[in-house]
Amino acid sequence: MYSIPVSNELFHNGNVEAWKRIIQSYNLKYPGTEVFVFYEGERIHDINTLFKWGKVKHGSAIMIAVAGDIIQDVAKLQRYLRQGASPAFEAFLRFPVNTILNLF
Repeated sequence: MYSIPVSNELFHNGNVEAWKRIIQSYNLKYPGTEVFVFYEGERIHDINTLFKWGKVKHGSAIMIAVAGDIIQDVAKLQRYLRQGASPAFEAFLRFPVNTILNLF
C-alpha cells in the first residue's frame, strides 16, 4: 500500500479525472496489472465516489496498491497521482477527452 496525500483544497471532479487518466495510462503500459484505490480502509471500486463524498480534503491520504504480473514504475505512478491530487491536476486534462496519456 502506498499513501498519496491530497494537497488540493478538496479532491474534486478534476482530480478524479486526472487520476482516471493516470491509472488508464499505467494499465495500458502494464496490461497485467491493476491499481487498487482505498480510502479510510475501504476499497474504492468507482473512483468517482471519492469526489462525490466531498469528504476527501486537504491533508487526507488516499491509499493505492498495485497487483499483477509485472509491477514496475510504482514510484512514477505515485508521483503522477500526487500531482493529480494537487492543484496541479490540470496538466493531465489538457489533452482531448478520449486520449490515453503516454506517461509510462
